[in-house]
Amino acid sequence: MAIWTGSQKATAVKCLYELDLGLVGPSLIKGEAELLHPKLVALWAREDVGLTDKDFVSYVAIVKDLDKLWEHLVRPLSLSLSLSLSLSLSLSLSLSLSLSLSLSLSLSPHYGRASR
Repeated sequence: MAIWTGSQKATAVKCLYELDLGLVGPSLIKGEAELLHPKLVALWAREDVGLTDKDFVSYVAIVKDLDKLWEHLVRPLSLSLSLSLSLSLSLSLSLSLSLSLSLSLSLSPHYGRASR
């Protein structure tokens, strides 16, 4: 779930917090909303649309281009997927390496014998 409003983010957070639905915390943290509900993935407002400073303060109407929101949501997901994939690949490579190493040691004719 994502919330995208034409108002400023601080106003949106205040209104959502007052509804007491458990969606957001009471204030902005470093300019971003504290998302509390596990299914709420984004809260976008005027600050996230890419308005000029003049347009931002003059409250021009905004067009919500969902492509921008999708790009914003997909980017972190693709990064975490590639990190998970590379982590699992490196783990399986190191496991197979240690497995082959232990097999070669146990098959060695001198393994476990006292030296002469």
